[in-house]
Amino acid sequence: ALGIATSPDSIGLLFSVSSVCYTISCPAIGLLSDRSRIGPRPMIYAGLLAQAIGFLLIGPSPLLGWLHGGSASWLQVVGGLVLF
Repeated sequence: ALGIATSPDSIGLLFSVSSVCYTISCPAIGLLSDRSRIGPRPMIYAGLLAQAIGFLLIGPSPLLGWLHGGSASWLQVVGGLVLF
């Protein structure tokens, strides 16, 4: 990871991104998955779909070779955002 995180502070910030996203999204997902609103099953399906899309984009998947055309860095960024 040379060039991305060269100091202990920047490495700590990189690892804290997932924790912050989890902390922000959990109450919202909990409210939506309440039985009086959407319900847990559609939320599980939506999460699985988002995870599958994120893994396809972050790879980059050979199935999406036509999409990245040699430079897949933007696909990795989008895939990482979908996964978080």
